[in-house]
Amino acid sequence: MTLSDNQNITDEQLVARFLRGEKKMLDVLFDRYIERLLRYVTLFLKSSEEARDLTQDIFIKIFQSLDHYKSVGKFERWVFVIARRTMIDLHRKKKLKTFSFDSMGIDESSIPDREKCEARAPELLQGLPARDREILLLRFMENLSYDEISEITGMAEGTLRNIVCRSIRRIQENNSDELSENQRMAGE
Repeated sequence: MTLSDNQNITDEQLVARFLRGEKKMLDVLFDRYIERLLRYVTLFLKSSEEARDLTQDIFIKIFQSLDHYKSVGKFERWVFVIARRTMIDLHRKKKLKTFSFDSMGIDESSIPDREKCEARAPELLQGLPARDREILLLRFMENLSYDEISEITGMAEGTLRNIVCRSIRRIQENNSDELSENQRMAGE
């Protein structure tokens, strides 16, 4: 089976094949999720080494729990629920008070240099509560729907929409001087 063959297989089919004994399907699942989960975890933790370790722990939990996965919901949501719970457990254990993450909370057309904005996004989001940053990450970086975010967080869709709108407004208000300058420069 070639790599392109594996790209046409759904996550749910990969899990079913793994459970039937095709151990190589774990590699395919790992390849599909490693970058997304590492990005998700890295944005919660300041140390990239700690983020890599936690991502490994998350994958171990996922792989050990595959036989408990019920293909009723999307596998992707199930993966992010495990990741979120693992990070919450770490937070409780270490009583972490810092949380940084990357997200696009500002209209891209007002930013002349997207890479510069992405590099500054964790700084821009620093003033938001951890819950709000998490929701922005899931919505804008992971491109999850409000329904999917609701399943992961247990929050109502209307509440999630309000949090996103309020958070974007806060980011824009907190950085209005810089955004005005960027808009002026973009117009030149």
